[in-house]
Order: sequence, then structure tokens, then C-alpha cells
Amino acid sequence: MGGCEDGTVGSAAVELVSLAKRYGRGPWTLNGVNLRLEPGQVYAFAANNGSGKSTLLKLIAGLVRPTAGVITGRPRTVGYVPERFSARERMTATAYLTHMGRVKGLSPATARHTGDALLQRFSFTGGCDAELRMLSKATPRKWRWPRRCWCPRTC
Repeated sequence: MGGCEDGTVGSAAVELVSLAKRYGRGPWTLNGVNLRLEPGQVYAFAANNGSGKSTLLKLIAGLVRPTAGVITGRPRTVGYVPERFSARERMTATAYLTHMGRVKGLSPATARHTGDALLQRFSFTGGCDAELRMLSKATPRKWRWPRRCWCPRTC
């Protein structure tokens, strides 16, 4: 948490105060969470399936809103990679990386070039046209946007 464009870590801690989340009228997924995440630290959340770990991470990243409580100190830019892509997702590996490059502000050509370079860098064996839903859970987590671009092979 707290990463900046230049790779430095922000100075503010992220604080969760009395955080709670409930989807619709169902049971509380999280209730009364108080947590302080210091910049530059690594945190691991380990608990049973269905205990709210993914919901907590989505709340911290700002992807979902809490039902109650507040989050302060969240950096302006937060990176998040979902655990799994939807079974209906037809986006290819190249299209996903190009899209993420565009979100980051790269031109379409630079985003495509950088995405291709990442696929080469990690010896991606699924092929550039592999659909995200067909990839292992770990594959998308390897992809990071590098500072400099290098010449990739053509997919």
C-alpha cells in the first residue's frame, strides 16, 4: 500500500476504523474491523475460506464501499489484481495488458508494445491470444508495468 508513480512509498498510514461490510440483507461479511497499515510494510491476511479476506482487500483498494466505518489515508493510486477473472471474460492476455497500460496513461501503441514485452519477459506459454479465464490464478499476478520498455518479440 502507498506506492507512488516513482516507486517510492507514501508517508500516510491507511487506517480502517469500525469498518463493516454486508452485501444486501445477507450476513455481515466484515464487522468492526480496526486496522492500521503502515507504508512500506507487507501484510498477509490468513483466514478460512469465506471469512472476508477478499472483501477486506477490495475495501482497502476502494473497489467496494463499506456499509459502515471509514477508511483514511488511502493513496490516490492503488493497484489491485483480482484472484480470478469471470468465466464469461473473453479478454485475451494481450488485450488485458494493453488495457491496463491504457489505464496507466500509455498510448495504445506503447501499451501494446509493453504488454507484449511482459509476455515475453515471463515466458508466457499460454499464447498472446489466451483468454484470461483460461489462465492459472498466479499468471496475471506476475504482470507489472516496467519503468522502461524493451524490444519484445512479436506475438
